[in-house]
Amino acid sequence: MQSVDDLSWGHTRVLARSAVIVVAILWLVPVLDSTWAAWPFHPANIMWRFRAISIMGGTLITQMLAVTGAAVLGGLLGWRWLVRLASLVALGVMVFTIVGLIIHSMDYVQLRATVPEDARDSFAQAMARGTAQLVLGVVASGVLAIGGVRASAAESTTRRGGTKIVVLPGPAE
Repeated sequence: MQSVDDLSWGHTRVLARSAVIVVAILWLVPVLDSTWAAWPFHPANIMWRFRAISIMGGTLITQMLAVTGAAVLGGLLGWRWLVRLASLVALGVMVFTIVGLIIHSMDYVQLRATVPEDARDSFAQAMARGTAQLVLGVVASGVLAIGGVRASAAESTTRRGGTKIVVLPGPAE
């Protein structure tokens, strides 16, 4: 007969497996939203680029929440591959966002001269908001990428009495 703790963990694992699918959908919806909002694609058009990158910046935190959920669920289930996949996604988002931030800044400088005088304050506020979202997205994805790589490299061992400890790789002594 199983103890209540064993049954509880078994139910948690079943729920966590289902939650992985929900987390994947949570990540996919903002990606699709950004894609549909930026459709049709015209990357050569400076106004399109500026708008598309701004839209992407607005979805980054939701995406990182989903990737964080995937990493935590992977750790909970003992699926090192999911933790590493979440880390790689976070790293890819970080690199993509840094490139987007650079392009966004260059487009702002170029577009600023074409904006009518009475709309410049609004344009500057939009740029500040977009930049803040992109920078926060870079920070969130970078922290998650580093944490995920460290967690997926950690070893889980069991002490006497059944409690698990996590041993992170450290400097060689």
